[in-house]
Amino acid sequence: MPDPRELLVCLLDYIKEQTKEVDPKGYRLASSKGFLRRRGDIAGLPGVEFDIRLAGDHVWLRVPRLAADPPPDLPKSHKGLLKVSSDPTGALPSLDDAALTRLVNRSIQALKAQGSPTDDDIAQLGIQHRADAAQVLATYTVAWKSWASTKRPLVFCREPPSLVLRDRVPYREFDLWTRS
Repeated sequence: MPDPRELLVCLLDYIKEQTKEVDPKGYRLASSKGFLRRRGDIAGLPGVEFDIRLAGDHVWLRVPRLAADPPPDLPKSHKGLLKVSSDPTGALPSLDDAALTRLVNRSIQALKAQGSPTDDDIAQLGIQHRADAAQVLATYTVAWKSWASTKRPLVFCREPPSLVLRDRVPYREFDLWTRS
């Protein structure tokens, strides 16, 4: 076990280094012109805990880190046909036209292997695949939008430590601010 004096020296060195990088003006909440919330404003939000007394420590506010949930699973039959973002603020799901074209071409080759299809049969096959993919896309987009609406992050202001909550978005774990 390290000597208590060494631990104290290490702690003081750490504090000394931190004071070089931290501007104390950023921690004055009373002078903040942005979004400022008091204890009563955030009490009752999921996972928020106040005044936790642990052995040898006192935590005034604890917000647990939440795990990110992936978007809903794609149907196995159409897994490669849709482009899906795992970012809730990203692009909506869309068809991968190149993958759809490859699927149609494979189906046409299989149809030709069974016999000699007419041009109408080939055209109908392409139309059918495109319609099926569009239907799956429409259904999946509804599920993806529902997932994304609950996963959108909090919006941070530039003035630390302000933060703005979007309307109708459930609470999420957050860091008070990041310096840029």
